[in-house]
Amino acid sequence: MQKKPHRQIRSYVCRSGRKKKTQLSAWETLWPLYGLTAPAKTCLDLEGIFGRSNDKIVEIGFGDGQSLVEMALAAPERDYIGIEVYRAGIASLLSAIQKKICPIFEWLPGML
Repeated sequence: MQKKPHRQIRSYVCRSGRKKKTQLSAWETLWPLYGLTAPAKTCLDLEGIFGRSNDKIVEIGFGDGQSLVEMALAAPERDYIGIEVYRAGIASLLSAIQKKICPIFEWLPGML
């Protein structure tokens, strides 16, 4: 039996598109309130960031963030970290947080 050749690993490329005015506004006004930026290969002090030692939930690739908002509203005793590479998705989530008034979020753009 002949082995199939391994597929070559493909790199992820973050494409940037146009952002709506509402997305730009959300990014500019809400990122300073809810955003968390960390250098690559950095260990984060999550208890220090959240100010408590509750269970942490990480969602990688949260899209527009609606499911993450719903989870946080349903279980506010947990701490949530969303990781997303698309700024439009992050801006959408930030807007949803502002509308639903969820001060329990911290966000890290990009991948860990």
